[in-house]
Amino acid sequence: MPLDYVNASAVDVPEHLDFPVKYEDTKMEGQKYVINGNTDEYIGIVGSGFKCENHGDFFRKVSATMTEHLSQYELLDAEVSWKSAYNNGMGVMDVRLPNVSAKITTTRHETEVQQRIIALHGVNGTCSNVAIFGAIDFFCLNGQITGDHSKIMRKNTSNFSLDRFIVELERSQQDFTAQ
Repeated sequence: MPLDYVNASAVDVPEHLDFPVKYEDTKMEGQKYVINGNTDEYIGIVGSGFKCENHGDFFRKVSATMTEHLSQYELLDAEVSWKSAYNNGMGVMDVRLPNVSAKITTTRHETEVQQRIIALHGVNGTCSNVAIFGAIDFFCLNGQITGDHSKIMRKNTSNFSLDRFIVELERSQQDFTAQ
């Protein structure tokens, strides 16, 4: 799905990932159910201190922060792909920027690396709040990443703040770009 470069901060989060998160106590002390607020489906069990934003707000704010300083040319032809798992309890946004690339050549190999923005978000305890950006050649959910990149990761705890995460992401992105 192409990125809307005129309004880059408003990625179109897929409908199945853009839902309010609700909670309900379980019969087990210290645990609560995580519920999709649109469908009332139970999508996980987390500790009573677990706190998170919904996927839509997280992905839109990460996208806005990471594309804020990019030109229309850099965003032109950008491709956004989405993945989800655990009954939509986890979502992944992968933005590839083909106009921001570099060719890397060695005596044995040549490859072109595009700038990528990868955000992972879980509302059911399966993953933390993660944003990875840079010249990423390879990315796997098992943690393997090759290329020159920076990463911000914060757990969903009662002290988690999406606004603080976004401020830290912006600072890290500026430091990475300057480097």
